[in-house]
Amino acid sequence: MKRVTLSFVLLLATSLAGCNQNPGKVTTENLSQKNEIHAISTKESLLSTDSTQSTGGIFTTAPIEKDAERSNSYSNILSIEDNQVDCESTITKTISLQDFREQYFFRDFSPSFSFQQTIEQINADFPIECLRKKKENQRYVVYEAKESGRVFVFFRDQVVKSHCVYVLNTKKYRDFKSIKTGSLFDDVLKIDKAAEIWSSVNDDIGMDGFRSLHLLTDGLLAIRYKQDTKRNAIVDEIQLFTDFRMEANGTTYDYSILPQDYPQ
Repeated sequence: MKRVTLSFVLLLATSLAGCNQNPGKVTTENLSQKNEIHAISTKESLLSTDSTQSTGGIFTTAPIEKDAERSNSYSNILSIEDNQVDCESTITKTISLQDFREQYFFRDFSPSFSFQQTIEQINADFPIECLRKKKENQRYVVYEAKESGRVFVFFRDQVVKSHCVYVLNTKKYRDFKSIKTGSLFDDVLKIDKAAEIWSSVNDDIGMDGFRSLHLLTDGLLAIRYKQDTKRNAIVDEIQLFTDFRMEANGTTYDYSILPQDYPQ
């Protein structure tokens, strides 16, 4: 009996000693593990927060950074604005009239459009090298076309693309004195081959009629065409805007440029 009791006491003492020694060790390791897990969890939480910010969470820094980046991009583009410099000295590259036509030429600004093209978008596809300022919120870009002539892209509200025009050669209204109602489109082409870009609208969308715009030194000439019975394009209407301003799509388009920017 004494032997059993003593053995039990020794076994109990050994167990208690182990318990007194192990809990301290286990507790320390547990605390260390908990701290490590907490640190990892906090790091993952921060990474998760960053990920949420970059994907459009409620509270995000990404849009702010993106807006700042866009603002810097606009600022960089507008920084080359200069009305005194000669475009021939700043323009080092030409653009494809065909490529520009397909992407930007015919989409004029309209208050009814929910989507508007911007100077930043155009600059990404066709780098801007000559930028002019007309008024506080109006600008235009000058491009040299590889096919010859110049493309003018006008902007409103500083950076929203408004309208375009292509000028092949510098002309005056008197150069078109032979054009009358009923004249053939081919007769207009003989005077100003730049009109050809406008006829492509008819080819693209199947319109019965179309209009060509001619930026002259003494005004903006707008010629509207229709098809005759033989499906020939003939002149239907001729308008000259001596102030270079034309009303369309519920807005006003100003085509005036600096005298030195007309192609020579």
